Amino acid sequence: MKLSWPTQFGALLVVALLLWLAAFGISYQSFKIELTPAIVNLPAGLAIAENPSPITATIRARVGAAYRLRSSGLVTAELDLAAAAAADSYSIKPEVSVALMDAWLVSAQPESVSIRLVPAVTKKISLVVEPVGFPAAGYSLGDMAVTPAAVDITGPASVLDSISEAQVPVNVKGKRANLTVFGTPVVKDADGRNLINVSFLPSQVSVAVGIKAGDSFKTVGLTPAFTGSLVPGHWVSYIEFEPPTLTIRGSAEKLAGIESLTTTPIKLTDRAADFTDKVSAELPMGVVLVSPNLVNVNVKVVTSTNNRILVLLPSYTNITEGMSVTSVNPPTVSVVLSGPADQLASLSRANVSLDLDLRGKLTGASMVTLGKEMFKVPENIEVISWEPTTLEVNLTKSS
Repeated sequence: MKLSWPTQFGALLVVALLLWLAAFGISYQSFKIELTPAIVNLPAGLAIAENPSPITATIRARVGAAYRLRSSGLVTAELDLAAAAAADSYSIKPEVSVALMDAWLVSAQPESVSIRLVPAVTKKISLVVEPVGFPAAGYSLGDMAVTPAAVDITGPASVLDSISEAQVPVNVKGKRANLTVFGTPVVKDADGRNLINVSFLPSQVSVAVGIKAGDSFKTVGLTPAFTGSLVPGHWVSYIEFEPPTLTIRGSAEKLAGIESLTTTPIKLTDRAADFTDKVSAELPMGVVLVSPNLVNVNVKVVTSTNNRILVLLPSYTNITEGMSVTSVNPPTVSVVLSGPADQLASLSRANVSLDLDLRGKLTGASMVTLGKEMFKVPENIEVISWEPTTLEVNLTKSS
């Protein structure tokens, strides 16, 4: 049976609509953007007690627009405190704006932000330049200066008590000549996020950065390496290097990843008393020492009948959100413990642990210096020494 033309026309419209919807679905995508909210209409004399968390906005836009929206500032979030009039707690709905055609906001999380207002205080703090990136190959940073060298910072007293200086980020990536720019002071929290519950006066400062031809220099400490074992019942309790630090030269990018140098192996075999030795520093490729590569090392050896050595696999605390540990080098730590003989005999990894505090560590390799407080041991057990004293932890963004 032949369909009437109105029926055929209607069918064509349905097919066209389905094709359009399919093309629309392919041409557009949804993605998330983490936004640092701006504070507007904050009442005079008040400050936000706790730094507000970022706002996660879900945006739908044409395929390919994600990078532009993330990097151009076309998506913004505000916390409008116009309705707040006194020191109290408030629930504020974030206002997210998308300044791009064919892009719109799907949702914003959290839907409301709890804000607690407290009296504001002001004090003066110094400013330091924070270079972002590295100069061009064959160039290094020279003198850096901020004008004015100090500014007024205003915020809650609980936050300002722990702040003594602010950073002024300046992009030096690929630069080959001196530059003078205006910058905005910032202070970061333990997770590396900018504090938005503080303000600066003036809010803009002048920054001069010198860029010069030649390598960069950096002074770093030393991490001991050992070979062999002491006479049973003995352990290394203290190590002193002379000189305690070394100055190295290389590209700025290369030096940025070096916090310490590992020594050539210190021989422990059959030693049962304090000793002095000479070692050198192991140098990464492309890095040279400014001074001769010879270091005196003084090693203090102690003994006790009530001690035990455990080999621990480290665990991790305070990992930055979105990061995960991919490797640790070396993978284990030997710890010497002292205490009652019967209690030492029953020790195991179940009741002795090493927790590495990774607060503020970001993507890439980070050197973590071990401290006595990182070892968790039962009562009456004392941590005497450990080796190595520094671990290299590699972090990557979680997929």
